[in-house]
Amino acid sequence: MPYLTCAPIVEDIISYLIDLDGQVTESPPNIIGDGSKRLWMDLTNVSTGEHIVIVRAKNLWGTSEPSEPFTFSKNLPSTPSGLGLLDS
Repeated sequence: MPYLTCAPIVEDIISYLIDLDGQVTESPPNIIGDGSKRLWMDLTNVSTGEHIVIVRAKNLWGTSEPSEPFTFSKNLPSTPSGLGLLDS
């Protein structure tokens, strides 16, 4: 499964605000074994095509500046061609 993630941080992050193609969702941080936190968003159900993501971290004081836009593309495999029979 593909996940959207970020570098771990040790600050007191409450959540991440994820703007995926203009639709903002809030996601709790994923806590790693050393106590640091990171973004960890499952992208399994994202639609096929190009996507733009901008993320902000949130703590009890407010939200961070937005990240630089991150672009990615979900592409399906090509259709098999050249089908035939092989006599072994």
